[in-house]
Amino acid sequence: QGMVAAHKTLMQKYLNGEANAEQEAQERAAGQKSEEMKSLSEGFNHQQEHIKGRVDAAVDRALAVQTTNNEADADDLVEEAFKDGKIFVCTGGPGTGKTTVALSCVHRTLELGGRVLFAYPTNRQASRMRAKLPEEVQVDTYHAAFGLEEEPGTMAAALAQYALVVVDEVSQMQQKHFEHVAKLWNRADNLPALLMCGDELQMCGFGEERAWHSPMWKRMVFRVKLQPVYRCKDPDF
Repeated sequence: QGMVAAHKTLMQKYLNGEANAEQEAQERAAGQKSEEMKSLSEGFNHQQEHIKGRVDAAVDRALAVQTTNNEADADDLVEEAFKDGKIFVCTGGPGTGKTTVALSCVHRTLELGGRVLFAYPTNRQASRMRAKLPEEVQVDTYHAAFGLEEEPGTMAAALAQYALVVVDEVSQMQQKHFEHVAKLWNRADNLPALLMCGDELQMCGFGEERAWHSPMWKRMVFRVKLQPVYRCKDPDF
């Protein structure tokens, strides 16, 4: 009887407009995503922890600049970013946990109140990731996110608003597009944590020159290659 009475009360709230089933479903879905992302960093190996630690430190610096009221402190952090800032690259074969590391960094950045951009080569890939990420994350294609057809100077503020920028499937990025993104990052004072993920042995994109063919790659990149494969259960492999 108590259960029936409770259901009647709940149904009456929906009928009276005091409760919103659609909103409750969205909140449950958002909560499930949050819990899934919280568990991502459990059991990271040394390589994963290393790259995540570097990215998290860069996110902290970006947020400190965005939130400080002390101009001198901000100038010191910007100088540090210009001196020590790197584009982080996480590579490895399928199933080594590249995306898992990226999503863990995304979750932490959101928890700290930072804005996140997640970029993919195609609309289809972006749509798939958009369904997995919280609504606060800006998910877009390379071209839309970075204005690849525009002059870097016209997109000077494109990255400055973010604390973390993730570029997935970097093997599909052309050299000229990598250099375009690197220039945008420079114009944002090297402050947003910029993480690129991918597998050099996977399918490449258009053109013959990849991101790592750029002279800027050696000068600006800090790379960690993940080795252990988690998805494959074949003991010999």
